[in-house]
Amino acid sequence: MIRKGPKKGVEIRLAEFDEFLINGIQEIYNESPVRQGRPFKHFGKSFQEVREANATHLDRSVFIAAIYEKELIGFIKLVFGDRTARAEQIISKMKHRDKSPMNALIDRAVILCEQRGIPFLVYGIWPRKGSFAKFKANSGFKEYCLPRYFVSLNFIGSISIKLGFHREIKERLPEFMRGPLVALREHRYRKKGRAS
Repeated sequence: MIRKGPKKGVEIRLAEFDEFLINGIQEIYNESPVRQGRPFKHFGKSFQEVREANATHLDRSVFIAAIYEKELIGFIKLVFGDRTARAEQIISKMKHRDKSPMNALIDRAVILCEQRGIPFLVYGIWPRKGSFAKFKANSGFKEYCLPRYFVSLNFIGSISIKLGFHREIKERLPEFMRGPLVALREHRYRKKGRAS
C-alpha cells in the first residue's frame, strides 16, 4: 500500500505553509459534508478559517503533502514534542483513495521521525472498532493506555464524578449499544446525502 501511490504518480514531499497548501486543504475539507459516517466539522470553511485552523504550532510543525498532477490530494501535519510527533491532521481526498495517499503519508512521517530521533508517532485516540481502527492497526500503530485521574474540588464535582459526567456520553454507553447506534448514525447521514 505504501508503494501504490508513488507507482501511480503521487509525489510525497514536505510542504510550505503557503497559499497552495491552504487552498489544497480547503478543497479536501469541502469535498464532502460527511466523513466516516458523521458530519465533517471542517466542511464549508473559508480560506481564512482553514488558514487559522492549521496555523497552530507552526514553529514546531511540519506539513507532508501528497501531490498528484499538481493537485494536493492529501496531507499530514506533524507537531513535534520532546520525544513524540503528533499527527494533528491527516486527511486525503476520497476520490483518490485508489492511490493510497494516507499510507504513503504515514510512511514519510515515520521516516521523518526516525531521521529526527523521535521514538513515538502519535495518531489520536484509538477507536474501538471499524475501518479506522483496522487502518491504524494495519499501518503499524498500537494502542497505549494512559491513566487519567479526575479529582473533585467540591461536593458537586464529587457527585459529577460518581455519576460519570467527567466522561463523554459515548464512553458512558454500554458496549452492546455503541455498534447499533453508530450504524444508525451512518445510515441516517447516507440517506441524507442521497436526498441532497
